[in-house]
Amino acid sequence: MKTNKTGLGGNRMIGIIGDTGTDIPPMLYERDYVEVVPLKVILDDVVLKDGERDEFPKIIKYMETGFPKTTLPSFNEVKEKMLSLVDRGIKEILAFNLSNKLSGTYNIFRLVAEEIMKEQPDIRIELFDTLDVSIGCANYIVKANQMIEAGKGFDEIVSYMREAIPSKSTVFFTIPTIKFLKAGGRIGRVSGTIAEILNIKPVIRCDDDGVYITAGKARGLKKAYKMVKENAYKIIRENDVRICGLAWTGNAPETLQEIERIKKDLKELGVEMVYGHHINATLFVNTGLELIGVAPFIE
Repeated sequence: MKTNKTGLGGNRMIGIIGDTGTDIPPMLYERDYVEVVPLKVILDDVVLKDGERDEFPKIIKYMETGFPKTTLPSFNEVKEKMLSLVDRGIKEILAFNLSNKLSGTYNIFRLVAEEIMKEQPDIRIELFDTLDVSIGCANYIVKANQMIEAGKGFDEIVSYMREAIPSKSTVFFTIPTIKFLKAGGRIGRVSGTIAEILNIKPVIRCDDDGVYITAGKARGLKKAYKMVKENAYKIIRENDVRICGLAWTGNAPETLQEIERIKKDLKELGVEMVYGHHINATLFVNTGLELIGVAPFIE
């Protein structure tokens, strides 16, 4: 059930919409000015909407022997979600998508926005290709929400985001296996096989073009977790960072214990807002379980 909570001084005439690849935090799901468009996960002949967490066990079970596929929302599905904001009296909409180099959602959102603004000239929709993924995108949405709740105007928020993307937010993450990235064609098959044989775990981020690059490599998962933290903490120590997102997959005790250690570290580093959640299915089907990601946001 949606709530109308906007915070003191909030501007309820501004709405936010994103796709599930941006991993919009659950704390924002229920706001009446926030909408999320689900991508889809395909398990053979079964199509599941992303973001439905009660389906996670079924998807994880399938991944033991198979490779799920993902697909985009339709034009009409995106339009329905955008118009649901308009129907609530919202005239100005901020739309956020994961990197266009990783998904085609940005292009669909763009086509829908153009049609809606042509049909209803009093509606303003600004689209942002965050050139990142998961909580690297979510940071911009969290910041936009803070600005809305502080009563900032649409033009001011748009101007800020145009300057902020892609340099203000970066997610560093590592994964226990690259077989899913390899199956999806996101990493070379030969290099992927060699990495698996040597137990090399990459630390990955998106570059300024929104493409996956390797930020480092470690022998074993524990060392890779350490490298993720080193990369993120370096940014925090050298910049004004008040927001930091955390992401993980699975519920292995080692994974959750590491997340708790990171939360403690971030508190000691003076980060004011730390949020975190298990990432959505269309993301973890490309990474597998025991992923950990850390995304500092530079003010």
